[in-house]
Amino acid sequence: MFKFNLCNYNQEYYKIYKPLFKTNLNKIPSFLRVKEWLDVRPNELILDAGCGTGHQLNYYCGDATTGVGVDFSEVAIIIARENFTRHQFLLQDLTKLEFEDEKFDKIVCFNTIEHIQDQDKAMKELRRVLKKGGIIVMGTNIKDSLQWRLYQMFIGERTHTKEFSVRGFIGFVSRYFTILETKVSSGVFRIPFPIIWIFHYILKGDILVKAINNK
Repeated sequence: MFKFNLCNYNQEYYKIYKPLFKTNLNKIPSFLRVKEWLDVRPNELILDAGCGTGHQLNYYCGDATTGVGVDFSEVAIIIARENFTRHQFLLQDLTKLEFEDEKFDKIVCFNTIEHIQDQDKAMKELRRVLKKGGIIVMGTNIKDSLQWRLYQMFIGERTHTKEFSVRGFIGFVSRYFTILETKVSSGVFRIPFPIIWIFHYILKGDILVKAINNK
């Protein structure tokens, strides 16, 4: 049943995310919370930093606007471009973004920072390209949560460089942005009901942060 080899950002790695294209993301609390916090408005320029296969950017933007997604995986960018043609997807490294200063109104960076070697450099780049007063929503798995331990046991994720506790992640983000809200939320498991209810409302495995760029 679980035959994933999540060691490299190849076709095998992104196969696990295919169900998202058919999933109602409003049913997954973490995704819904991120969308609510972003509150995307018409004509805003949105950046999904670490967009993967593009499904989340498309969900967050809805019908309000189009967005820009960046990822350093060529495989992910190809999949995103094939499936969500109204958005722009670019092959870029978060530690050296190819955008001018203060380009974006809002940024989302979810389940991404834990994959990056130089996390501080990536955060400085996100702050640089976000407008003053702009909103950033970030999220990551909680490294010591039971949900994440179960995920590692049954599926396994071998591409993370540094994971965070709840307190550690909030402190990390606050070094670069001013925190507005935090939320311990569900992981993003996509398994049948009623088991999924346990993962979404009892075994919470994500820490989400909403912040503003005024530093």
